[in-house]
Amino acid sequence: MSEKDNDWLSNEFFWKAFCECCHLAGREVTDKAEDLFDFQHNRDYRDWDGPEKEERGGIAYSIPKGWKRFACRVKGKFGDDNAWLRLDGGDGEWATAYHGTSYEALVPILDGGLLPGKAQAYRERKDVRTGETIGEGVYCSPSMMVAERYANSRGKDGGTEIDGHSIFFVLQCRVNPKQMKRAHDEDKVEFSDSKPYWIL
Repeated sequence: MSEKDNDWLSNEFFWKAFCECCHLAGREVTDKAEDLFDFQHNRDYRDWDGPEKEERGGIAYSIPKGWKRFACRVKGKFGDDNAWLRLDGGDGEWATAYHGTSYEALVPILDGGLLPGKAQAYRERKDVRTGETIGEGVYCSPSMMVAERYANSRGKDGGTEIDGHSIFFVLQCRVNPKQMKRAHDEDKVEFSDSKPYWIL
């Protein structure tokens, strides 16, 4: 994706903010930007006027309207089969979900991946499709509003200030549909800031 002229939210600003947030969390970044991120796959949704939802892995997710996505370099990092990254609904394509977080949690996520948190609000509930107990897991949602609400509640005064801009972190993830447990059925609820939730 080519950058817009005079856009404060540039690759350069993002990299500076990313490094500064990692520093605030106690980790110095020694990698180069191109080692961690694949900026050609960035996508700017701040002025999005297209559809509200798309599908990945046969499952709907909301477009991150009002946000700009900076792409991580993941192709080939998890074996040679990159079918999970497909964009055409083909075999092996994984669903898209969001996970809102803070800069304090960003470093542990970078170092060890997404791990189950302490709250586990739906631990004792039943999966709405299978009836099995959900148990502990990582919480995510196909609704950007859920992740945005969570990210806004993290950090000092709802965000991290870098060069006069409030920075929020929402991870857009690809998730294996076979591993999802559903607290809500995304086909039967309106996407909002409180649902649906998936647990992995």
